[in-house]
Amino acid sequence: MAVAPERDTVRVGLLAVSQPPEYVPANSADGRDMVARAVSEIDRLADQGAQVVVLPEKAWTADESTLTDLSGPLTEVATRRGIHVVAGLVKTTGGISVNAAIAYPSGVEYAKHRLIPGLEDDLEPGIGWQRIPGEPWSLAVCFDLDGPDLVRENRNRGATLLLVPALDFINDRWLHSRMAVMRGVESGVGIARAPQLGELVASDSRGHILASARTDVTVTRSVLATIPLDSYKTVYARFGDWFAWLSVAVFAASAIGSFGRRSCPVSGLRDGR
Repeated sequence: MAVAPERDTVRVGLLAVSQPPEYVPANSADGRDMVARAVSEIDRLADQGAQVVVLPEKAWTADESTLTDLSGPLTEVATRRGIHVVAGLVKTTGGISVNAAIAYPSGVEYAKHRLIPGLEDDLEPGIGWQRIPGEPWSLAVCFDLDGPDLVRENRNRGATLLLVPALDFINDRWLHSRMAVMRGVESGVGIARAPQLGELVASDSRGHILASARTDVTVTRSVLATIPLDSYKTVYARFGDWFAWLSVAVFAASAIGSFGRRSCPVSGLRDGR
């Protein structure tokens, strides 16, 4: 933790535009208005040096026929400004819906692996991994970061930064954001997490909070941070849960040994000794 991260950096903007409380169809009037305002904010962040901008999870809904209402403007602004834009949406293809993060202008798509039981039963979990083309930045979505395995796998696949659309529950904004920061510390990656109804947080691989701001559907908020990228793999990224399993084994051995020592006098009394 005391060793400074390496000096390769990326300038990241995190953005949540105001919106209706429900998921917004990309081809609706509200959806198009959200896209237009997002493009304006992305231009502003690009003016300040942003190389990538991350938007929240499930901000829009779209299918094959309506996706262009979102992808067209975001591809245009990303191409024009020479940056990457990551959008979160519920995308339906062939009757199957996924919780997607799509990066523009490349159009690469990631589907959330860890779905919330009871709340996302209508969605299909993803199984693939996705990097931004030409960059050591990987995509993830919200609840994916509640466990360490997915982050560790991304790190071992070469990722030094996770770009994470997210959606929280207001009261858990601090807790959920810091769980994501902890994932970055465990595996040695930077975290750029952009939730609606939560807290925008950019952090480095040492857990330093580089920028943060609370979000709400009634306001538009953004932050900008320069995140150092670290090529060093942590002990956890290299070896996983060995210490936890070692602790379990030591506890089990101690418990068995303690039980054995207590049982000997009892058996001796039964033998009349």
